[in-house]
Amino acid sequence: MIKYNVILIFTVLFLLPFSGYSQNASSIIVLPENNSEICFIQTKDRVLYESIIEISNGFKRHNFKVVNFLPILNQIKTTELCNNPDELVKQIIAKSGADIYITADVNPVKTSSGNYVSLTLNIWETSTKDFLTYGSAKSNKFNTTNYTSLTKRAFEKVFPGIESELLLKTGKQEEIVYNKPGRITTADIDINIPLNTTNKSNRYALIIGNEDYKSFQTGLANEANVEFAENDARMFKKYTYKTLGVPEENIILLINARAIEMHQALEKMRIIAKSSAGNAELIFYYAGHGLPDEKTKEPFLIPVDVTGTNLQFAVKLKDVYSKLTEHPSKRVTVFLDACFSGGARNQGLISARAVKITPKQEMLKGSVIVFSASSGDQSSLPYREKQHGIFTYFLLKKLQTSKGNLTYGELSDYISEHVGIKSALINNKEQIPQTNVSPDAQGGWREWKLY
Repeated sequence: MIKYNVILIFTVLFLLPFSGYSQNASSIIVLPENNSEICFIQTKDRVLYESIIEISNGFKRHNFKVVNFLPILNQIKTTELCNNPDELVKQIIAKSGADIYITADVNPVKTSSGNYVSLTLNIWETSTKDFLTYGSAKSNKFNTTNYTSLTKRAFEKVFPGIESELLLKTGKQEEIVYNKPGRITTADIDINIPLNTTNKSNRYALIIGNEDYKSFQTGLANEANVEFAENDARMFKKYTYKTLGVPEENIILLINARAIEMHQALEKMRIIAKSSAGNAELIFYYAGHGLPDEKTKEPFLIPVDVTGTNLQFAVKLKDVYSKLTEHPSKRVTVFLDACFSGGARNQGLISARAVKITPKQEMLKGSVIVFSASSGDQSSLPYREKQHGIFTYFLLKKLQTSKGNLTYGELSDYISEHVGIKSALINNKEQIPQTNVSPDAQGGWREWKLY
């Protein structure tokens, strides 16, 4: 009898697929992370649609029962529901009968060294609406525009990190653990992003995350890259349209931006301000390298294709301010998760520089508030545990806990205190954020509301 049991166990193991368990009775449904994209996803964003299908197929390969959202969408969508995508998604989930729903944030990225997909999956329990877990990963880079294939590769990196939670929630007890590579993002700010439903149609945002300098410049080491700048920019975008009320179509997001792309985007913001007759509210966010000119001490933002030793094609910080304020606006808010002293999250871009430089302070005009990650000759540093820049982490943390209902003064005080303390604890360095205010905004800027 014992011999029979042993043989039976081995038979079952060999029949099981590699993922380590058999078909689950519970079902899941995969949807795009941004509800506004769902109604016309087949025609307006074919890459996203095919990526969602590929992710669903990925779960099927691991023997999960998956409900296809498309037949339900086509059955229930109306003009009224398409104009209310949050309600449309609720009805799709309800009609699917799925026990778990998964939102997928799929971001195809093009670089000179190859293309890749950045994928984040958020897992929710349908009955309780409880958030369960999430995972994030990037595919490797390939010289292809087949983003469905890249999504498949990214999914296989994400899956090991979310597998155990899915097994528990689907009630499947037979779990075999494998040592598979994968990365789970752990930042609490990357989930439970507050949603404010009133759009601020006069708000526009330009968001830049420059992380990957090595791929655009031969001879650079990995240390030249800016840790987590891409993640910072992508998450800031989510808070911008979910919490700060900026319509998503009013947001320009640049990842690993070249010089020409940064200059073109700033010109777009200038034209928007010009066309808005003084009613626009502009938001500018930058995470990446910043450097001062060694002779003039003038600060620059560094595109990924510009070297630290030749700033001719870099973006002058004063030109950023000039473009944003050339025409009257209701308000201009700038967030800079970069330093301009010659020190940064990683040092590779400027490793030959022996001393730090205190950058020249730029004059501001119009109604401008600038939140900077550090002061004087300090460095802007990472928060590796959270996979963000330490400045951006606490910026988004305050937006999360306040649900956007706070003043500029409250945000300034919070960032200054928490970044300063945490940097000393985890980086053993001083980093004191700075808030610069234009003369025109001096009177009541502290009482301005973010939402």
